[in-house]
Amino acid sequence: MYRETIMNDKQLIAKLQELRQIKPRKDWVVSLKKEIVGERSRTTVFNVLPRSIFQHQLAYITITVFAILIGLFGFAQNTVPGDLLFPVKKIAEKSQGALLTSVDQPNYNLDIVNKRMEDLTSIIKENKTSNIVSAIQEIKDGIAQVVKDMPNNANDFTSIATRVQKIQQTKREVEILGVIMLQESNELNNALAPLIENEIKALDQATNLSLEQQARLVEIKSHYEKGEYTAALEKILLITNLQ
Repeated sequence: MYRETIMNDKQLIAKLQELRQIKPRKDWVVSLKKEIVGERSRTTVFNVLPRSIFQHQLAYITITVFAILIGLFGFAQNTVPGDLLFPVKKIAEKSQGALLTSVDQPNYNLDIVNKRMEDLTSIIKENKTSNIVSAIQEIKDGIAQVVKDMPNNANDFTSIATRVQKIQQTKREVEILGVIMLQESNELNNALAPLIENEIKALDQATNLSLEQQARLVEIKSHYEKGEYTAALEKILLITNLQ
């Protein structure tokens, strides 16, 4: 029994040694290699391709949205209050105003009111009656911002005065066309009171006023006492131009 076991073991070892000498067929090796490489290729393609496609789609969407926004801002520049894209124009204006200093803000606010007054003039002339209410509301909002930011003492009085004067001129044109803006005019007029008061004090202290300028100063004080601050501002601007 023991000898049979030893013989069986020797036979098994001999068989294993024979198997080691056997080499796989060349066509089987090539076939297996192709399967392995193909599996790796499929893994690479299916994992990388969707990610690449997604990245390209995201870049395309971003560019498209950016282009649409630029187009909207471009079209919005020619809109007036009441038009569909006018809010886009307002966003651009507010973004620009947000970059200004407190010194430049009053002039910018007056420029916006001027634009809205010009918009109203165009609306009336083009008979776009449905836009009038929106335009007047935009003017009210603009003047409210002017009142809020109006300085008591301006470093550059001339800049503010010329802008207010332009608003008054456009307002008169609007009134000729049939739209009276009494409340808005009063709010803008009253906002000028502290500024006019300080300018009168500065003129009183001046020692080089000509006779004509002194006469203008008397008129300015009269307007101020009557609460006619817009008229006083225009006369102060005349004195400045006479210097």
